[in-house]
Amino acid sequence: LSHFMPAHDPSDPRRHSDVRLQLKPLVSEDNTDWMAMLSFFFGFLGIMLKVRAFTLNSLMFCIASLVNLKASEDWKQNLSAISIVMMGLIITYKKELTGV
Repeated sequence: LSHFMPAHDPSDPRRHSDVRLQLKPLVSEDNTDWMAMLSFFFGFLGIMLKVRAFTLNSLMFCIASLVNLKASEDWKQNLSAISIVMMGLIITYKKELTGV
């Protein structure tokens, strides 16, 4: 470090005594996408109970998750939520179409 900072020269306007070490702020490593998790949960309830309201809530949470998605995030959780939503929509509306 001493070879990067030359000895204090009186004509140097920089103040070496004011130099502070900067640390990165602590950021939590929580990568859980709660909207995708809720979408998966409501989609699963919609499939198991065959209730359209749960499936539509799952669709809304899935859309919110996709809107808030960052390019650097992993797509696995969102793809599973999308597949559960699609399955739930097909199952709940197929019940209504066939009359079973």
